[in-house]
Amino acid sequence: MSKHTPAVRQPARRNKTTKNSSKYQTPHGDAEQTTTHGISQNFLDRIRPYYLGDDSGSQKARYVLWVDIMGSQGKMLRNVRTAAIPLMKLHIAALAAKKKTLGGIELFPVIDGIYVVSEHFSSIAFFLSDVFRSMAAEFLVLKNWERSVIRGAVAYGPVILGEECKSGSLFLKEDDYANGILLGMPLVQAYTAERDAPPFGVFVHESVRAFGQVGQHSISTPLWRWWTKSTENSKIAAALLPCLRNYFDWSRSNPGSSGYPADRIEVHKVLAEEYLGEFKDGWKAKVIAASAKTAGEHLQTKTNLSHLEKQIKKLRERLNLREEQIKQIEPILSKREEDLKAFEQDRSLDREARRLMILNVVAESKVRIQSLLDDTQRETLIESGQGDSVIQDEE
Repeated sequence: MSKHTPAVRQPARRNKTTKNSSKYQTPHGDAEQTTTHGISQNFLDRIRPYYLGDDSGSQKARYVLWVDIMGSQGKMLRNVRTAAIPLMKLHIAALAAKKKTLGGIELFPVIDGIYVVSEHFSSIAFFLSDVFRSMAAEFLVLKNWERSVIRGAVAYGPVILGEECKSGSLFLKEDDYANGILLGMPLVQAYTAERDAPPFGVFVHESVRAFGQVGQHSISTPLWRWWTKSTENSKIAAALLPCLRNYFDWSRSNPGSSGYPADRIEVHKVLAEEYLGEFKDGWKAKVIAASAKTAGEHLQTKTNLSHLEKQIKKLRERLNLREEQIKQIEPILSKREEDLKAFEQDRSLDREARRLMILNVVAESKVRIQSLLDDTQRETLIESGQGDSVIQDEE
């Protein structure tokens, strides 16, 4: 029997009839068969796709982020090989960001874009921050004709994952096909809302603003600014604005090469000026006032404590760690420090290889540390901004 021989179909559910009704007897009898549009109901039942709807996955409220490259369809129509480069780089940036993100996220690639799903908005926020800064860095170093712009939108609501629906069909159980299926209203909402996002920006759908939360705080902004938690990201965002202006001017002057409609250029330019408006005069460091005593105490602490000790201190204070947990975490962080130092000193590695190895070491240490935390501590770590100042290296 072939691997894909369909399972024997159970009779379709029908309305109750009298016991002696001949209408629903099997086709092997002499009684009249039910027909639909002149076709035997029994035959139709045999060839219909068989799926037990009662065994489909339960819906669960999740955040859904949609990110894609603007104008990707036009890029593929003009030159598919050229279009493949930025598209594949977006997927690479997403995979790299997933390795660094706490709280659990799932990726669903769709050719020119990606759906990202998580139960935690903080996980979505950290993920998009990493992806957007990576793609922004790419935009800054390329020539106008090579550049691509991304944008996205996030929604919130009931979602069903395909991998949770496999028990309803033998075909689905035997294959990984369903793992790439995602169902729910937030998919439609995020996809359609993305049109309102500025270049290199993220639009927050009203479903998130109505029901979403970061920790105990509601989300009220319609535009999520991915650079606010990092000085490095702020510098990149500030450099984007003049580069986008230059890109829009070039696209307007080269409509054939860019494939960028003039009317959309003007709309996107206005959106970009609003979104990145805080950088219209360039990047300026935000100075937080502090008393001389506080600054002195901080300097003294920073001088006296090693990097490893500072990491442990932050973890202890943030997560209220027990002593036995600290004893288990210390060797993990110590080994990570040794590996990172070795990679930095290894001159045989090129820049990209060194970066990937460092990402792998950091990601592995984060997973091991998370496994030692209880549910409350893990949730605290996720809600506190992905623990970027705790488990990750300080810049």
